[in-house]
Amino acid sequence: MEIKITKEFVKEVNERVFHYFREVSNIPRGSGNEKAIADYLIKFAQTNGFEFMRSDENEYVNGKKTNNVVIFKPATQGYGDCKPVIIQSHNDMVCEKIKTSKHDFEKDPIEIIEEIRDGIKIMKADGTTLGGDNGIGVAYTLAILERNDLAHPAINALFTSDEEAGMSGAIAVTSELLKGVENKCLINVDTEEEGVLFNGCAGGIDAIFRMPVTHELFPEDYVIVRIELSGLLGGHSGIDIHRKRANAHILIARTLRAIEDNCPMRIVVFKGGSMRNAITREASVLIGIPCEKIDSVIKIVRECHEIFEHEYKYIEIDKSGKTNISLTAATESCKFEKTLSRDSTSKLINAILVIPNGVIEMLGREEDMDLVETSCNLGIVKQESNHIFLCSFVRSFIRTRKLYVIEQMKSLAKFINADFTTAGDSPNWEPEDKSELKKRFNKAYKTAFGVEPQVKSVHAGLECGYFAQKFPGMDIISCGPTLKWVHTPDEIMYTDTVIKVTELLLHVLYQMKEEVS
Repeated sequence: MEIKITKEFVKEVNERVFHYFREVSNIPRGSGNEKAIADYLIKFAQTNGFEFMRSDENEYVNGKKTNNVVIFKPATQGYGDCKPVIIQSHNDMVCEKIKTSKHDFEKDPIEIIEEIRDGIKIMKADGTTLGGDNGIGVAYTLAILERNDLAHPAINALFTSDEEAGMSGAIAVTSELLKGVENKCLINVDTEEEGVLFNGCAGGIDAIFRMPVTHELFPEDYVIVRIELSGLLGGHSGIDIHRKRANAHILIARTLRAIEDNCPMRIVVFKGGSMRNAITREASVLIGIPCEKIDSVIKIVRECHEIFEHEYKYIEIDKSGKTNISLTAATESCKFEKTLSRDSTSKLINAILVIPNGVIEMLGREEDMDLVETSCNLGIVKQESNHIFLCSFVRSFIRTRKLYVIEQMKSLAKFINADFTTAGDSPNWEPEDKSELKKRFNKAYKTAFGVEPQVKSVHAGLECGYFAQKFPGMDIISCGPTLKWVHTPDEIMYTDTVIKVTELLLHVLYQMKEEVS
């Protein structure tokens, strides 16, 4: 029996959305660790009597095992002639936490906290990323699948893996996995602004430097100084890059250059960010300096702190309106046998300072003047035994612009004598003005809320780019509730927007057999 989409019906389904979001949050699912969440999805399908498919056990893409799952639900009575709908989300999340957190992303559940902030209901996690990106997309899909009284066309519920660390899951999707794609449309539930439909996204590519380093013995008259930078907002390198937030790698390198210009210095240990698509919030470095230069170095660090606070006083502002940039220096009693050589120390600082970072070009199209066209984020700096690993994530709506930035980086690699490679070249998704699915979403949104939604593109990368490339002609739309500060421990989800997306999706499915103009 089907029922109409009443407010009470929406409320019931939405309660199940939150139920499944909490269930999903109990399962560790960082990128590359998706087996348990895939197992959960299979168990859900079996419990509910749904047909399903899973990635082949031996399927690897770019060296990564895929954990894709598809659950099939047949059309309800009267909807057999409608286009089948693919509802797609990804089952992994970004794993970031505050320094003091003891959370183990390999085995601990996400601890969800509900509170009211400025009169608005939100969900957040306890010192970690919440995983609303994209746990809430998974939850919407499961809540819809379990309803026997919802009218809808045939549904292929596609849950992809590794979206946050290379999109190998999306790359692995085939028409065989989806039982054909002819005459299907796809709803991606992985964007973070309720009231906005997305019909285009930037493409991305990893730019990887492996810079050889040499070492020398730790000078006898040197001492260790630890320099730590923290308190930055960070953020998603697609959604937040236009906010011009500070990148911890850049600020720590500026500090090191100021020290190097004033006294002999060697880098001993450099610790930076670990996610190429997150704007780095924290970095630290151990340096060796002459004993007599301790006071001078501490003074330089204090001056750099003042400079950064001034430069970012309108940008690095927390929820209370304060700037929390912390840059400290203190001597350490630990001993090391070796440091980076003077040449390698300078090369590392130079590399961080000259690798393109932040907004490179705005789109320039009249209707999208505030949309970033091309950007670059230096997300990973990792010191290894005989080289420094640096990884930037380049995004662009225009493929040739993306490749131009890569050519710039190739040239830079030659100057610093680094090996340079690229990986994960994800395609952009071109907007389709004649999209029937967009018209259906417009109609459903107006039915539910009395107004039309915005339609725009997003600088973040979406798996839609791969689907549009793989399956030409597939009609695609992306939507989602409002989330802020994703990819950081400050991530929050506005719970009142979750129910609006629930209502929107229910109306879209219900209206699929109606004519749309």
